[in-house]
Amino acid sequence: MIRHDSSNPLLSQLISSQLDADRFDYLMRDAYFTGTKYGDFDMERILRTMRVVDGRLLVKESGVHAVENYIMARYHMYWQVYYHPVARSYEFIIHMLFKRLKDIGYDDSIIPLFKALVNNEELTLDNYFKLDEYACSYGFSCLVDHEDSIVSDLARRARDRDLFEYSNDERYNNRKIRNQLKKQGYDLNYYWGKDEVEQNPYKPYSGDSEENIWILDDDGRELELSNASNIVYSLIHGPKKDDAKVFFPKL
Repeated sequence: MIRHDSSNPLLSQLISSQLDADRFDYLMRDAYFTGTKYGDFDMERILRTMRVVDGRLLVKESGVHAVENYIMARYHMYWQVYYHPVARSYEFIIHMLFKRLKDIGYDDSIIPLFKALVNNEELTLDNYFKLDEYACSYGFSCLVDHEDSIVSDLARRARDRDLFEYSNDERYNNRKIRNQLKKQGYDLNYYWGKDEVEQNPYKPYSGDSEENIWILDDDGRELELSNASNIVYSLIHGPKKDDAKVFFPKL
C-alpha cells in the first residue's frame, strides 16, 4: 500500500496520498500537543463528502472549502510549528551532536541504542521502536559526561534546551559571526551551519495520479483540486516559500 502497487489502489489513497489518514492524524495530534490551532480543520466535513468512484477516492464539490481548510492547516503547521526556528535550532544541535560522534567513533560511554546511528549500521526494528524521546533524553544526559568537550557541550545543550541563535543574513553578518566564533574557540564544523527549508502544502502529480486530490463536481466530472479551487491554484502557482537560516551559539 505504501509503495502504491496494491491490487486495491483505494487502500493506498487512504493511508499514503495527499488526503490520507496519516496526515489527518498528525495535523490534529500535533496541533493538540503544541497547543496551537493551526492544525485544526473540518475533518468530519471532508469525510462526509468523500465518495468512491471507479475504485478512486474523490471529494464532492460541496467539500472543497473543507479541503482548502485542510491544505491551509498543513501550510500553517509547517511554517509555524515544524519549521519554527526554535524547533530547527534543536534539530541542528542534535544533528551536529551525532556528526561529532561519528567523527570520533563509538565508545562504551555511548548508550547502545545510539551505536547503529553512530556507526552507520542498519537499525533493527526493535531498536527503532525503543529509540523514543525518553531513550534519547537519557542518552543525551549520559553524553554530557563524555570526555570529548564538543560532544559534552552539544549533549548538554540538547538536554538543557540551551539552543543556538539564528540569522537570516547570508553575507556580511555571517562572515562576522564566523570570525567571532573562531575567536571564542568554537569549531565551525559543529557550531555553525546553514539550514534551508521549503514546503508545498499541495503539489499535484502529473497525469491521472491517484495521489492527487480529486473533486467530483455537480456535473459528475472529476477535477484535480487545483482546477476546482482558486485558493489551491494560487498556492501552487504563486511564489515559492522557502527560508534559509544559519545557526550558531549565542555570542
